[in-house]
Amino acid sequence: MSAQSMADEVLEMALAMERLGRDFYGSLAGACGRTEMCKLFRRLANQETDHEKLFLQYRAEWARSGGAAGLTEAQKTRAAAMVRASLIPAPEKVKQVALGGNLRAALEMAVQMERDAIRFYTELIEVVPLAGGTVGKIVREERAHLRDLLGAAEGA
Repeated sequence: MSAQSMADEVLEMALAMERLGRDFYGSLAGACGRTEMCKLFRRLANQETDHEKLFLQYRAEWARSGGAAGLTEAQKTRAAAMVRASLIPAPEKVKQVALGGNLRAALEMAVQMERDAIRFYTELIEVVPLAGGTVGKIVREERAHLRDLLGAAEGA
């Protein structure tokens, strides 16, 4: 796999990660019973959507500059599957936690997901160096998510 294809695949993984994070937080917001927590989860879901938009914008700019080779649908599917397998809890587990009403388990899952996202994005900068500005901004926001979640966990 060329460096260009690898970078494309990593960007697709980042997009998949943001979409799954958005869905995770959206599910938690819809299933939680505490207004304060619901607001936090809705805000996080919205921010994950913003991150997705940043990556889409970056990818479009990169393609215009000749950097992106473009991925086939099979490669996009593989990248999304890699994210689900390695970074995001299984959808069944998320649903179980979201619908089960176990706020502590939901917060623990969210904290781990944010830690994994920070690690992934820090490594992403090495694979797609020109994405550093975009990814650096997202890493800062993911760290803020982590702080918010840790604070919420203390109060839960």
